[in-house]
Amino acid sequence: MLKKFVIILALGVGGSVATLAFGQSRAYACTNGVCGYFKNGNDSAICNILPDPSVQWYTWNNSSNWWCWHNSSSGASHATLYGVNNVNAFINDMSGYLWQGSGTSSYIQESQGGAAFIIDKMLGIDQNNGSTGNGINDARAQFNSKWAPTIRALGANQCATNSGQMTCPGTSFGINWDYVPPYFCNDNPFPFTSGFDHDQYDAATYQSAPNTCNMDWSASVPEIVFYWNNGASSFHIGSQCGNVQSSSSKLPPSNNLPGGTISVTCVDPNTGLQSAHITFEDPDAATDAYVTLAGWPQSATYRSSGGGVWDNVTFNLPLPPTTDAYNKQSITLHVQDTGPLAPSNSWYTWTTQTSAPCVNYNCQGPNTVPIRLDPQMSYSLTVGVQPTVGQLPPNPTIDVQSIVTPGGATYYTHGQVVATNNGGVLGNTFANVPKTNGTGMFTVNWNLYSNGGLLKSCSGQFPAINLPYLNVYGGDVMTGAAPSGGSSCVVNNLAGIYSWNQDTPGYPGAGTEYAVQALAQIEEFGSAMNPATSIPPMNLAFANSAIVASKINPGQGLFGGFYGDSSGAWVCGTDYTKGLGTPITGVAATNQIASIVPAGTNPAVIQKGSQLRIYASGDIYISRNIAYQNGAWPKVDQVPFFELVVVGGNIYVDSSVTQLDGVYVAEPSGGIGGQIIDCAVDIGGVGGVYRQVDPTTNGFYNTCNKQLTINGAFVAKQALFGRTNGTLGQAAASDSLSSNHDAEVFNYTPEVWLPRNGSNPTNTYDAITALPPIL
Repeated sequence: MLKKFVIILALGVGGSVATLAFGQSRAYACTNGVCGYFKNGNDSAICNILPDPSVQWYTWNNSSNWWCWHNSSSGASHATLYGVNNVNAFINDMSGYLWQGSGTSSYIQESQGGAAFIIDKMLGIDQNNGSTGNGINDARAQFNSKWAPTIRALGANQCATNSGQMTCPGTSFGINWDYVPPYFCNDNPFPFTSGFDHDQYDAATYQSAPNTCNMDWSASVPEIVFYWNNGASSFHIGSQCGNVQSSSSKLPPSNNLPGGTISVTCVDPNTGLQSAHITFEDPDAATDAYVTLAGWPQSATYRSSGGGVWDNVTFNLPLPPTTDAYNKQSITLHVQDTGPLAPSNSWYTWTTQTSAPCVNYNCQGPNTVPIRLDPQMSYSLTVGVQPTVGQLPPNPTIDVQSIVTPGGATYYTHGQVVATNNGGVLGNTFANVPKTNGTGMFTVNWNLYSNGGLLKSCSGQFPAINLPYLNVYGGDVMTGAAPSGGSSCVVNNLAGIYSWNQDTPGYPGAGTEYAVQALAQIEEFGSAMNPATSIPPMNLAFANSAIVASKINPGQGLFGGFYGDSSGAWVCGTDYTKGLGTPITGVAATNQIASIVPAGTNPAVIQKGSQLRIYASGDIYISRNIAYQNGAWPKVDQVPFFELVVVGGNIYVDSSVTQLDGVYVAEPSGGIGGQIIDCAVDIGGVGGVYRQVDPTTNGFYNTCNKQLTINGAFVAKQALFGRTNGTLGQAAASDSLSSNHDAEVFNYTPEVWLPRNGSNPTNTYDAITALPPIL
């Protein structure tokens, strides 16, 4: 049977003390039989750090020197840590010894002092504090707050017993409960050295009895090994004696968890750009961090510069559709737990939500079809919302909350429908919206939703206005050259004809039964109007072969024009002043018109058989109707005729006038005059001051809302049609001279073109017939 023992050598008081080395460990020092676990200690001699009743004291050589040996016959074959193989058992044993009752017995002192020495040594507490009692107090104070948590952290990894490894393969820290270090036969068991070895190694190794190697020890002593830093740092305790073995490292502090914060900000809602701001650190060491976002592959890892140093990073998140501009997404900061006792590949996370919605919305609309909307038209209404990002919201829907009249009443609403994508605009067209039955600005309120959640509320306006128009029955319309006296005329290549037409089959609205001639555009004014056909009204539009093909589009009201004739000869012709003598003044002409009116009557009646021509200079104001005498005109000499020719002035027609029979000519002179204004007022003044009713003032519509019928023709440099009777929505393809909603009606009657040269072939006409082509 081998005996396990420790030899303790000492010299007399005041002499030098040598420390006996056993294997790879060192012996503790004693003086006069008093051994100290704490420097300058004076406690009773203790053989092992932790008590074992099997260890006995023997005198060796003389009374001043002591040696300890293991007496297996005493009933205990091992020291107290023998067989300890888990964290709880180790902590419980150490706790039991550290608080081993009270008293002054060597056993109690040995228990408390030995446990305190191990704990203080592991924590790196200064051993040179004067007494074992101070060391015990230090150990007790740090036991629960520092020592036990560190042991538990290290114990998260443990090697199988008898592994033959100081550290566990693949673990950066842990505890090996039964490590057997290699034995070296060339270790001299008695290497005396001079001097008192007052270092931290104040305990002896509990070795086996000598057997081989020339009186050296036969085997190494099993140890409990605490290791960290991938095994580069360690602490050893002999498992059979409790003595601290060769060690230069104190335990690392208990693992501190990393810290981190993460926040997200919407940077640019026009693009959906968001940025994340992270801060992170680990109190124990430099650490790594990265961020993950649903659907976004992480491409960057960030590293702090050291333990306890916070790093701050701000970076942009990917643009949509990687990020969701409409719904919040989880974005997570991952920070690695580092330091000596950090579990391998352990990460802590902090999660927040992205900023949503991170998008601007541009309201689109409202748009109506037709664009020119009057109170009598049913119409379609298109509203939408355009997100500023390329990503579109999921399951978009749109509604019309209300259409509000100028008076504040709601007259239309429509619930949610699927919003269609039209070039990035999410919207819908709501068809067959009822007539507004009123004019003014109508307010539309609409909303865009995603998955039923409101994204954007919009509001916009559209106008509903009266669209008065004119029609010509039995005649042509020409524009592009103005009479200027004599045989010359002034050509205007930009002169066109513009009115209102519904531009739908049947083409209700403005137009003429015969031809339309214009040097420029013919827009919304039909030619060859025929209620019996739905052919676009452009067959007698001259020219209806435009220089630019886009000038012809009947669906958009472009019925022809841009003939390209710069001479104007084709529209120039009659000299209306020829043979009329000297013009009278405008006032005289007005009086002359008044002279033909029977006293107290209205209108001014051109009597049967009367052929009246008035040639005047300056402005003429017509304040009442001018009408031919009713009744049959069986003979040519009974057909009445009236012609008013004004040179160098304008013809003003009072707003109350509803009928004008005859031909009315306004010819400019010296750049003055040449206009016919069909809704005017006399504002007074010497000699008469006349003005067109201002269409921008309140009351204009009501002032000019009487229909004006011209049984004859207007000839002028410019005709200003200002009547407001009727509106395009009331027009029908079946409209006629006797049934229409025109603002102005031209009825080109035969007396306009009957020859009046004073030599009629007979007293009557047998027939009047219009033969094609009618131009």
